[in-house]
Amino acid sequence: MTSSPPSPAPTSAETDLLLVERTVAGDQKAFELLVIKY
Repeated sequence: MTSSPPSPAPTSAETDLLLVERTVAGDQKAFELLVIKY
């Protein structure tokens, strides 16, 4: 049986980028998370 190594956790910048993309798409919760973080 083979197993793949776990994927690395996303970096903070990658997570922020995803939140920004979701915000642009109209995701209010993603925007709130960015406001709270920064």
